Order: sequence, then C-alpha cells, then structure tokens
Amino acid sequence: MAVLFEGKLIQNLEFGHILEIGGKADNEESWFSISLATGKCSSKADFSCDIGFQMTTNPLEEKILFKQLINMQTQEVDDIDFDPAEFRQYFKILITMDEQKFHVSINRQSVTFVRYCLPLNALSTLKIEGHLMVIKQVDHRKYFPTPWPLIQISDDNLMFSQDLPITLQAGHVMVMTMKLLGKTNGRFNLNFPHGDNNKSLVAHISVRFDRRTIVRNAKLPLMTSNPYRLQYGIEETLCDFPFDDLSKPFKLAVGFTPNSLKMAKDGIFLFEFAFRSSHVLSSITGLKILGLNGMRVRLYALDHFHLDDVQCQGFESYSDT
Repeated sequence: MAVLFEGKLIQNLEFGHILEIGGKADNEESWFSISLATGKCSSKADFSCDIGFQMTTNPLEEKILFKQLINMQTQEVDDIDFDPAEFRQYFKILITMDEQKFHVSINRQSVTFVRYCLPLNALSTLKIEGHLMVIKQVDHRKYFPTPWPLIQISDDNLMFSQDLPITLQAGHVMVMTMKLLGKTNGRFNLNFPHGDNNKSLVAHISVRFDRRTIVRNAKLPLMTSNPYRLQYGIEETLCDFPFDDLSKPFKLAVGFTPNSLKMAKDGIFLFEFAFRSSHVLSSITGLKILGLNGMRVRLYALDHFHLDDVQCQGFESYSDT
C-alpha cells in the first residue's frame, strides 16, 4: 500500500475544523484512502495507532467504504455508491467536524457522516495512500467559533496548498519532504500568505534552478492607505544553492521566530529572512507551493512541530534525512 502523503497536523482535530483534500486519480481503476489517526504508524502491522476515520474508494465495485480501527479491531461504519469518473478529474473532498461526527462531501455534494468513535482531539495525523496522479491540497481550516483563515478559497493553479486553522507562534517548525519533477532548469516557490489579503505575501521564497539561486522577498502594500496595492521589495539572494541532485526526495525545515523565518535543507542551515513588517507572524495563514517553467513539485509529507525556543535553535535537525 503506497503512502502518497502523510502529515502531522499543526493542531489535533477539534469541533469547528474542516479538512479540504484535492487531487486527481491516475485512471478509472485507481483506488485511494484517507485516514485520520492518533499518530504515525510505521507499517500496516503497527497497531500502536488508532484510526478514527478512514475512507477508501473501491473503483471495481464503485463503492466508497468508511471504516474505523480501534484497539486492533476494524469496524465498517458505512459504504456508499460512487462513480469512479468523479476522481479522474480534479476532485475535492471536504471533511467537516461538528460536535459528534464527521460530515463528508465530494465535489460539493454531501455523501455521508461518520460518528466519532474516540475523542476527536486524539487525532493528530492525516495519511493518504493508494494511487493518485497528484495531491494538490491538504487544507486544514477552522469555521467555528471564529473562522481562520479569514479568506478560505482554493487556487487550482497551485502545486500544493495547506491552510492552517490557527495562527503561527514563534518556535513553530514546518517540515516538508518533497521531490522535484519535470524540467531541471525550472523554479519552485514557497509562499506564505497574509491573512488580511491572500495576495499579500509575508514571505516569498523562490528556488531558481535557471540562476542557481534562492530568492527571498515579500509582497506587501505600497501604502497603508491602500492595502490592496501590492509590490515586491528588494530581493535577498545570499546563500548556498544545495540542489545538485534532483533524483532523490529531500527535506526542508522552516523555523518561525518572532521576527523572521529560517530555512534548512537536509540538516544544513540555508538562510534567515527577516520579516519586512512588524507583528506579522500571526498573520501567516499557511503554505502555498508553485512550480514554474516546467518544474513540478511532489510533496510526500508536511509535519508540524513546536519548539520551546522561540528562536528555533537546532531546527535544522528536523530536516536531517
């Protein structure tokens, strides 16, 4: 069973949370599953984790099965009919959490609900397995009691998106496992949007293979009187370019301090980028990844950790392979 994506959530699930997952299946026989678990299980035989929610597509029987795995006991809780063609185009699955159950919709159509079988806040990990051509979106949002991000829209032009349901705090570390595909002289961008205006970027990191440089910048309002008139500032480029071997996956760690963002690759520190305006850390709503000039990005994992040290000393080790 191929693991396509696995991530430790920034916050355990709660009433008021929404997960929006977007992707596309390989072909009409492709199956996949989405699981919400109490932790990461190293193998199928590892029963140290409970699974509070699992949906699995069965294209041959045109069914979607809903299961739970608690104390090594599997319980089938529902199955529904579905058309496999729904997943051969870009699809969106919405999992909404109320006080007692998961509500599931596919491409804006409500399909079923699944009652909680263990405390919702015990679920900390999302895993996607099976066969998908691409996973473009694993957005984790909040709709109650106060929506966050304030702007909750999907951008189909992105290679990957992850909105976050809470504001970032100093000491937070975001760890990505990814692989680059396509043209080797392309680019990929890591963007961190501002909550008040999703086109404004608190940090913009552009890894440019055509110039062998990593550009850091921000896209901010020109004037406080007109917050929607945005402009990039002065580019920062001073750092090594450790991307010589594109054949293998690699890890990036991003550490957030009160006034800056730090990045490391495969255990090696790369740079620190000072935020261009004050008190913006709590305005960052998530991560948006773009591939440019023929380069594609495949994300295998996105994990969230919090350090006691607000300056993220030693955060580089989280990217060590």
